[in-house]
Amino acid sequence: MFGLIKKIFRKSPIEIIIRGVGKATFNFEEKAWELNERPEDLTNGLDLNFCCIYGDEQGPNQKSVQALIRYINAPDLLWKYIDNRFQKKAAEDIPEITMNNFKEHFYIYSLTLSSPNEFEVGFHARNIDIFIELFIVNGLISNIEKDIGCCTL
Repeated sequence: MFGLIKKIFRKSPIEIIIRGVGKATFNFEEKAWELNERPEDLTNGLDLNFCCIYGDEQGPNQKSVQALIRYINAPDLLWKYIDNRFQKKAAEDIPEITMNNFKEHFYIYSLTLSSPNEFEVGFHARNIDIFIELFIVNGLISNIEKDIGCCTL
């Protein structure tokens, strides 16, 4: 019975087009907009597998949208967060990785923006199933997490 009531009162998905970014759907549980489709004419250096921007039912945080557009147009702004802590964590599974060749071994997989100053950027290894996520607060890495076997190549 509870399942039937839940279905009846479930909110319909909200979809919007974010100019310069693509189509997004509001995730009611997370209170965030998940990017689920990009316009075919949008060419950029950032091909994300997952992107999320926090906001409310009215729309995503506009300052975060502007930050996302900045990262789409200049993905090196995200790569600059790679440091020796990332290299050390990656070297546990990819011993040949160095600070000079990390782009050969990883690509930017995901980006979640709580705000322009607080976000998570995920890097996935190109040849093995390793995902390393950097948590950025005010331009500094606050945490690094690694998952092995979390994604499919």
